[in-house]
Amino acid sequence: MSLFFADYSLGLLGLRDGPNKFVYEMESGRARFFDLVRDPHETHNLAAERGAARAAYTRRLTRWIKTAAGG
Repeated sequence: MSLFFADYSLGLLGLRDGPNKFVYEMESGRARFFDLVRDPHETHNLAAERGAARAAYTRRLTRWIKTAAGG
């Protein structure tokens, strides 16, 4: 699993877990979830369909950013 952070004035956190790519906007709480094998161009957001994985990935990313920030 790879974690990443990008700040394009949105505070984006993300991860790549096998074929899954998950992007979370810290400020708004919006999420995008893609299966890169089936959807390599990231056109179909699966966040609403994959609620359990979305919640688990969100928890992992928020724990990671708190640790990285020293909190």
